[in-house]
Amino acid sequence: MADGNGNGAIKVDTWELRATANKFETWGKNVLGVVADLDGMTTEPGDFQEGQILKGIIDERLKSLDSNVTTQGNWLQDIADLLRKLATDYDKTDDDNAHETERIDTIQEVIGGDGGD
Repeated sequence: MADGNGNGAIKVDTWELRATANKFETWGKNVLGVVADLDGMTTEPGDFQEGQILKGIIDERLKSLDSNVTTQGNWLQDIADLLRKLATDYDKTDDDNAHETERIDTIQEVIGGDGGD
């Protein structure tokens, strides 16, 4: 995602950052899709006490699993959002720096300098 260009500067491949963000977003959606499947799960314990105890344990575990899976899916989507923001911020900074370099070159031309070379 980042390459040196031989002069110590690093160029970030923002297209690759966005492609990676898309992967994280897809993973997040897939994980969150599992939550929908969990919502439909039910336990039919029967009319005996041990069955009711087992139902309580299973329901508790399903609730915990639902919470954990939702958190993980949201984290994956948050990572995608942050990668996209990073790519956008980098592109903006890179563009701003290019404009500043052009401005400095123009100033040097106006004052007749050669940049100290």
